[in-house]
Amino acid sequence: MRKGLTGFDLSVAVLVAIVIFILGMTFFKVEIGTFAAAARLHEDEKKVFAAADFLVKEGLAEEKGAFIISHVLDERKLNEIPREWKQGNKTISFRIISIDGLEEIGAKSKICVKRLVLQGEETKILEVCIR
Repeated sequence: MRKGLTGFDLSVAVLVAIVIFILGMTFFKVEIGTFAAAARLHEDEKKVFAAADFLVKEGLAEEKGAFIISHVLDERKLNEIPREWKQGNKTISFRIISIDGLEEIGAKSKICVKRLVLQGEETKILEVCIR
């Protein structure tokens, strides 16, 4: 009688171990997927921040002799630089909007960065997005 009970206990213990192993592997798989998604999001954020900083500090910045005046837009450069470009499988785009249009900025499916800039005498917002 004792031998049968020991076999049953061993079976239950093995079953519990298998269930714990499966739950652990499922949790591990979910965590890996979450980490990968967070890493992709972080890379997209880095790309859009770098693009916004480049546009404000060099790409669209006004030049006076040997000096670059960051955050002041050069109208000539603004007309020459394309409003969107591909970087890998992502598209980066920018637009200049008035401060009054702040509530309409961006969309939920994009990551956007905003920078205050001067366009002529007006304060505007440079919005750079990645999708």
